[in-house]
Amino acid sequence: MDNVVKRLFLEGCALREEIEGGKFIEFGEEKIAYIQPCASEKGKVTADIMMGRDEATFFEPSILCSILEAYKPMLAEGRCSRPLGVAVIKWKGRSITIFKNGRVNIKRALTKQDVLKVLRSLNRLLWGSVVCARCGRPVIECASGKCEKCMEEKGARGMAASLKKTLHGAFLASALEKLLEVSRKALGCRVNGLSRLKLEAQQKINGAAVDILNYLIEAPKAGEAALGVTALGLAMEFREAIQTLMNAALTTGKEGSLNELNEVALEGLNLLGTAILGRGFRERLENL
Repeated sequence: MDNVVKRLFLEGCALREEIEGGKFIEFGEEKIAYIQPCASEKGKVTADIMMGRDEATFFEPSILCSILEAYKPMLAEGRCSRPLGVAVIKWKGRSITIFKNGRVNIKRALTKQDVLKVLRSLNRLLWGSVVCARCGRPVIECASGKCEKCMEEKGARGMAASLKKTLHGAFLASALEKLLEVSRKALGCRVNGLSRLKLEAQQKINGAAVDILNYLIEAPKAGEAALGVTALGLAMEFREAIQTLMNAALTTGKEGSLNELNEVALEGLNLLGTAILGRGFRERLENL
């Protein structure tokens, strides 16, 4: 799987670097500063990690916040500011602060090994928001081919087969089912049913995003996780398109807006259906 997915992306792309050598998720102890915790946290470990450079953006704030908002059901607490580029979350009993320059502060870890375990899970969760050195765009755009600089055209032909193989696992099949249900219900919807559909669509699409993010964290290999980033981009774009058109239809109450919504829903069905069948995935994704 790793070799197939690796061929999709050119040298210097953050996705390829991670698949080749674990340059993003794996890191040395020299990047971690362990801090003496306060008296109330005696016996716990506090760590400060710097993954980027002080002056550079490591996590793209908008995508960082979008991912954490999608994952909110799995967090005990979560706040994220796009203008400041700072997120504060409580996850698995740890208090974590994330800065756009790549600095991460973890409090209330059990041991130094626990810090590494939490950090690896966090890095997988936020992988899609990392800024790629090759194109300057977040990794989630590299994964879908939107950046137009990182995806290898020849390698792209193998993507559908790889995706199909992964789809037979649990991770994306569950997510796609939720998105398919939204598409089916959006088809032929009338104005008086939009409010109910909008709420249901939010729940289903958010549920799909959580399924995908859980897979990203648990995927045994980076190549499989990279396909998860592609799926996450699909879910987020689909959510934006559906919700924008629903809002327009609710505001205007015009059939023209509903027709547009139906077209996007139909395209969603085609896109998701071809993803499941393993044919024409990238072409559909680009045309969404």
